[in-house]
Amino acid sequence: MPHQLVALNDLRHIERVAARAAAWQARIDGKPLSVIASELGVCVSTVSAYLRETIEELSASAVNDAETWRNVELARLDSLLKAWLPVAQEVKHPEATRAAAIVIRAIEAQNRLLGLEVAALVPQPAKQSKEEELQRSPAVIDAVERMLAQMKEAPEAQVAVK
Repeated sequence: MPHQLVALNDLRHIERVAARAAAWQARIDGKPLSVIASELGVCVSTVSAYLRETIEELSASAVNDAETWRNVELARLDSLLKAWLPVAQEVKHPEATRAAAIVIRAIEAQNRLLGLEVAALVPQPAKQSKEEELQRSPAVIDAVERMLAQMKEAPEAQVAVK
């Protein structure tokens, strides 16, 4: 009898581990919790518990380094893009606008994870004072001098700007 209890407990443990793995993979693939729950035949709170347990287990097993988490998120974003990009590209699809917004956000998130943000890649010019800007712009100086000359010639007339 004790051996049967151990075997039953082992079987339940194996089934739970398999269900957690399936829930984790489905979530990485971008499936909502309700769909995962339906596929596994459990309630949404159970799926949530499976995912929480998996995250805790990953954290405890020293897999929580930045590279691993980044790769998991990148894999999730790839799955999301695989699902929504075809919809976004089909202009007449009723969900095309929503899909395009999702695709754009997913690409932006990928870029952040990969360090490819446009603002970070574009070198920003050094701040210059107004005087420095004027000194470096001969065209501005010429235009100001022309306006001053026109004002001296006809102080009451309107100055023409070219």
